[in-house]
This record gives sequence, structure tokens and C-alpha cells, in this order.
Amino acid sequence: MAAGFEFSYRKDSGQIVRSAHLSGAFTNWSEGKERWLFMAPHDDDIVIGAGLTVLAGLAENVEIHAVITTDGSMGYCDTTERGMIAGVRKRETLESFRLLGVPEENVLFLGYPDCDLNRWCGHRPAKEGDPGVIADYLGLQNGYVYALRKAIPTRVFLPTSADLHPDHILAAREFMICLFHAQGAIWPELGPPIPTVPEVYEYAVYCDFPSPPHIRIRVSDAIFDHKMRGITAYASQKQIGALVSQLRAGGPLEYLREMRFRFYSPLNYAALF
Repeated sequence: MAAGFEFSYRKDSGQIVRSAHLSGAFTNWSEGKERWLFMAPHDDDIVIGAGLTVLAGLAENVEIHAVITTDGSMGYCDTTERGMIAGVRKRETLESFRLLGVPEENVLFLGYPDCDLNRWCGHRPAKEGDPGVIADYLGLQNGYVYALRKAIPTRVFLPTSADLHPDHILAAREFMICLFHAQGAIWPELGPPIPTVPEVYEYAVYCDFPSPPHIRIRVSDAIFDHKMRGITAYASQKQIGALVSQLRAGGPLEYLREMRFRFYSPLNYAALF
């Protein structure tokens, strides 16, 4: 248990359960065995939408992993940056995660072209010069299955599929089907199947959740400042200033939506008939 954190879980009945420990807000808690994987379409999404969640996990010795989908090449704010911004953003990303406390070796960069994910869906053999190649194949599903099997997470966090950015919508859709792929025998070159499907949560970056969130994380001002230092590492991203202002106005809070999905079985509907 770490000082400066308060976790609130909203039950379906409307009852709010508060706790100073993550186990009070995260179902099926595995003490000493928690491993979390954060998926980001863009390098700065995790710290903006889930930076406090990362810090909360680290404070309770959770192993944190991240997979960054795009290369950030469309994030230039000056025409002179166009040929170099991808490299700048990668350095900023590693500095941001260093400030948060996430080891560099736990951050996986897939390197797909920013704002151009439609061309890189699925899983297919790679050709010379293709981005995101892993084990001679490419595609978002190839990369996400590899990330899941590498991290073997108990929980995964991704931007809400109701977000405004097309990259966020597409990445969330591709990631979800990979939960099915990763626990099966398909594509063995990407590693052995994960033993169980992890719990899934959405974090918000640009817009509201499609339905109310289930978890609130409240932190001390010092911990909130820690998150904000992680955001300011992205000095090249002048356009996130408005998001930073909204975060400061909203205070030391973060929200997560628990995604209660299940794979299809006829038994799911047997009681209806």
C-alpha cells in the first residue's frame, strides 16, 4: 500500500467502495503477480490518459509494460521538424517513461506510420522496407499479439473506442480481437499463448467514455505533479497544451472504464429461453 492514493469502485448498484489499495478497485486481484500492459496509438496517450494509473501500479510493485503503435511522424508543429520528429518523439517517450518509473526494456515501439493505420490492420507477410515487422510478419494484430504474449498481462489498458481520433478507434478495435488470438495457438512465431485472458480497461484521452467509468483514482498533489512532469517530457508536442490545461483544471483524478466483455458461447443465452 502506498501513501497518496485513493481508489473508488462504482458497483452496478451505485454503491461506491473506497480503498487505499488497488485490490479494492480492481477485480480478480493477484497479489504479487500483477502485470499490466498499456496500449497506446500514440506515444503520449498513456501518460495523458492513464499516467496516474501507471504510478499507482508502480507504487504497489506491479510490473508495467507499454506498446506504442505509431511512430509519431505526423506530430510536427513546425515544417522544419517533419523529417526528424519521429526520432524526437521516441526520445521524449523514453524520457517520459523514465520519469514515471517504467523501464525502457518494457516499452515496445511498433513504428507504424502515424495517422495512417488503416493500411496496417491485420496480420500478413512482410515485404522489404515494411514497418512494424516482427517474426517476418506485420500488421497491428501481429504486433499486439506479440506484445500480449511477451508481457503476459493480468490487465490491459487501452484508449476508449469512443474516442475522436481515428487512430484510437482503429487501434482499440484491432487490439480487442488480439485478446482472442493471443490466448490461442495461432501464429506460434509470436510466442506461446497467454494462459488467461486479462481484465480490460479503457482510459480516456480526447473525449468521454461511451458509458460511465467504474474506477476513480484520486492522488495527492505531489503524485499529480509527477504525472504532469511525465507529460511535459513531450516538449515537441505543443498541441497538447489544451489537454494539459484540462487535466490541471480537472485536478488530481483519473477514471477507468471496466470493459465487461466475454467471448461468445451458446450458454450465455440459455437462460433466456
